[in-house]
Amino acid sequence: MKVLNKACVEAAVLTALALDAQINPVSYFDRKHYFYPDMPAGYQITQQRKPLAGHGQLSFVVIPPEGVPYVCKAQLVQLQLEEDSGKSIHSHMHNKVLVDLNRAGVGLMELVFSPCLHSAAEAAALVRHLALVLRTLGVCTTNMNEGALRVDANLSVHKAGNPLGTRTEIKNLNSFRFLEQAINHELARQISILDAGGNIVNETRSFDPDTGTTASMRDKEGLQDYRFLPEPNLPPLRICDSSTGSAPSSHDCIDVTELRRRLPLLPIISQETLNYLLHGCQLSAKDASNLMLRRATCDHLLATVEDACGAHVAAHDLSTVAAAACLLLHCHSRDMPSSVQDDIKLRLPSPTLWSCAQLLKDNRVRLENAKEIVAMIVRDGDARSPQQIAEEENWLVSSDVEMIEAVTLEIVRKNPELVATYLRRSNNPKKLRRPLVKLSKLTREALGQDADETIVENSIRRAIQMTRPTDPE
Repeated sequence: MKVLNKACVEAAVLTALALDAQINPVSYFDRKHYFYPDMPAGYQITQQRKPLAGHGQLSFVVIPPEGVPYVCKAQLVQLQLEEDSGKSIHSHMHNKVLVDLNRAGVGLMELVFSPCLHSAAEAAALVRHLALVLRTLGVCTTNMNEGALRVDANLSVHKAGNPLGTRTEIKNLNSFRFLEQAINHELARQISILDAGGNIVNETRSFDPDTGTTASMRDKEGLQDYRFLPEPNLPPLRICDSSTGSAPSSHDCIDVTELRRRLPLLPIISQETLNYLLHGCQLSAKDASNLMLRRATCDHLLATVEDACGAHVAAHDLSTVAAAACLLLHCHSRDMPSSVQDDIKLRLPSPTLWSCAQLLKDNRVRLENAKEIVAMIVRDGDARSPQQIAEEENWLVSSDVEMIEAVTLEIVRKNPELVATYLRRSNNPKKLRRPLVKLSKLTREALGQDADETIVENSIRRAIQMTRPTDPE
């Protein structure tokens, strides 16, 4: 006899809270009858009559291939608990279908969104953001290659002002890239059929990543009777909420108020914040999107910018803001402990972040060294200022033109072979880089410190012209 897993219910309630969904105090389980090799019992336990939650929403940032990023909102129709089926494995080599039943009967959470998306980019962005929310909640690894997160895409096309067209369903898409490819192909296929005067068949299709095409699995034109019946072995699921006076009747009862306290800090996606990051701070679409996905980091950047620049960012500060965003996002790299990422505001105060960003903006340290300075401060607890670290680690980039020119002139005179190679390759920009890079490296070694790359290379070119023998008249 099957038993309900409490951890699965808690994960579903946490997800419903994160998606601002209405949680039903009482929900019911049903049997959905159908015969398929991956469902040996002949039925699946689901929630047809009254699911656990519904009427939620999720806002996310869409970065279209061409165009301006924007915020989109998807409406959650319902969130329900089910049991997972087995996994069908199609062996084209042996012309057989294998069934793996290891995951059959495991708890599954299904989220159904309304048909409110208008492109493959929006669909992929929704799933990416949903995956981030699920990982932040700790309810799912979202490893699509392992089947932890699976996507079924339903889509149709219609002319503006007309009702929705006949839809098709693409099953079990297991990567964001495949999701986009499958939707784009299916949209093109349906439009081509309608333009030719044909009709769309209501069917389930599969996606072949090797060919980038979809293929029919089974049609849905005939009304399929799943013979939904109440599940006799599972009683109604009752959710308590102590904040409304609905006290838990036992220690096994799920309390919404208690789970709400466990909610981590989740991203708040708004068009206003996106516009400020894109236009007010002149950040790239990728950096702005990544910042909005990390609420604490985004709040820290906005507070730093306000402290340093006030309500409006001056033109001369835009590069510093971009540098600060780059350094903050580096704090979320894989080699940074999660404790550092969760406590970034205390470990990297606004003045320290701005000081390090100015060093990078003024080209006084290289990007890799600026990232290491931030890592030393937030990961290792280094109490020195960014300027002190750069000086003592010999990371400051020299911009002393007179000193650099004197050293490069000496290097050019001592390396006639490299100079000759440079002159021979002067008409081939690609091959010209190698001797120039070698001379630049020798110059920095002679200086005993890093130096501005542009100044060094320009000084080398001038030194070569100065030492180049003149042609006899």
